[in-house]
Amino acid sequence: MSTELSFTPHHALGGGILLGVAVIGKLALTGRVLGVSGAFKGLVKGAREPWRLAFVGGLVAAGACARTLGALDENVSATTPSAARAAIAGALVGVGTAMGRGCTSGHGIVGNSRLSPRSFAYTLVFMATGAACATVFQTNAALDVDSKHHVLGRGTIGAERDDVELWVRLGAAAVCAFAAAAVYIKRAIAVSPKDGKGEAEVSAKKKHAIDVVVDGAAGLVFGLGLAVSGMMSPAKVSAFLSVLEPSWDPSLMFVMGGAMAVTMAGIRFAKAHTGLHKPTCSYNNFDFATNKNIDRPLLIGGVLFGAGWGLGGICPGPAIVSSVANPSAELGVWIASFIAGMWAHENFM
Repeated sequence: MSTELSFTPHHALGGGILLGVAVIGKLALTGRVLGVSGAFKGLVKGAREPWRLAFVGGLVAAGACARTLGALDENVSATTPSAARAAIAGALVGVGTAMGRGCTSGHGIVGNSRLSPRSFAYTLVFMATGAACATVFQTNAALDVDSKHHVLGRGTIGAERDDVELWVRLGAAAVCAFAAAAVYIKRAIAVSPKDGKGEAEVSAKKKHAIDVVVDGAAGLVFGLGLAVSGMMSPAKVSAFLSVLEPSWDPSLMFVMGGAMAVTMAGIRFAKAHTGLHKPTCSYNNFDFATNKNIDRPLLIGGVLFGAGWGLGGICPGPAIVSSVANPSAELGVWIASFIAGMWAHENFM
């Protein structure tokens, strides 16, 4: 039976806003840019910083929470590509994100919100390639998406009351989590009245504790945003990329719009108040990428990532969250191939 999709801009926008909150919360409290593939790449290379483990752990926890809170459309989210297609798609995404140094989060949200030329180029390339591959290799058909019905006539613009209540609860929890972390950090780096020592004396133990709290919260909020938005549905992604089909679903445009609106506003605020030198609640400086060159690895990485995304409708963040929310053998194949692709790039390319 074919999967019938609906136009869901309200879910997409609500999820996108949560993604933006996670990005700005992490940036404001640690100075680090949120990037799913970047965090995971470090783990593949053997890095074991507490923040990486906490962030991925937060994404995993989000999968359990999303299923418990009913934030998923199970019929749509459970649709996955075949094992063979998942293996190819996962490997392409793994190599592409490693080569291009980012994916839909690091480049798509943060980089574009900073008006980075590299991120603009990478996003343009992976979107175009993704659309081409989804169309040429008929990803809609592979995922049993009903391509004959016009999606734009099957949805509603307004959000249902239950949806709004869910978003309010999730948003309030996110704000409270980051506010509590900010208070803790301020106290941790405050000057001691006894010895007059300040932030330079923040112990490694405290830094690790702060990293675990903030990145765990960021991973959790980001993962919940993915669940609400529809990004965890390969069918939804495929319908978005299949721009020539009657079933084209532009819902995911609202994910990027919501996430970038929050992120751009947050970065603008930070620039006005800190000059983008150091967050007000952190012991770190801002860790923005300074490379502005649009080079061959970036573009090739964008092509490979886009090809994998178009073939399978899966990218790193949604895959990690779905591994708990909607586990399947095919998803396991995708994740294993993704890790193998990253590892192969680091060791042989």
